[in-house]
Amino acid sequence: MKKIIVKIPVKETLESEDTLLLDSNFFSRFSDDVINDGEVKLNIIVQRTGGTTTVNLAFFGKLVLTCDRSLELFDYPVKIEKTLYLKAGEESKEIEDNLFEIPPNTFDYDITDIVSEYIVLPLPYRKIHPKYLEDDNEGGIFFSTEEENAKPKTNEDQWKDLKKFLN
Repeated sequence: MKKIIVKIPVKETLESEDTLLLDSNFFSRFSDDVINDGEVKLNIIVQRTGGTTTVNLAFFGKLVLTCDRSLELFDYPVKIEKTLYLKAGEESKEIEDNLFEIPPNTFDYDITDIVSEYIVLPLPYRKIHPKYLEDDNEGGIFFSTEEENAKPKTNEDQWKDLKKFLN
């Protein structure tokens, strides 16, 4: 599997741009129950200002997912824009979700795992084929033990029930 490497500009205020196609070769790293296949175009714009490098990522395309209800494959559209910040520091570590510290003499940075997370995390928990979306009443389950035709109790009825306990 090919890694996604960001080239960090040596000089400040330089900008580089690259476009990659993430296809079945990239998505083979995921188990089939997450993503079966896909074709996603990834635009990467790298800008360096001072000790911080900004990496703008834009994902456009489709993923092939398996419907949780029917096990049919379907295309799921992808349109994601994320910004990643690489800050010069002593060691390579994640500071926040989109802020990473890298050693000062680093000129290449592997973002393969980060790109994978940015694609997988926004996926819905329940993957439902679009033709079943109308039938899906998520949160529409209603449970009641009362009879449908029972009339609601009034305050007087409640007092009568309480008076039974006094006798």
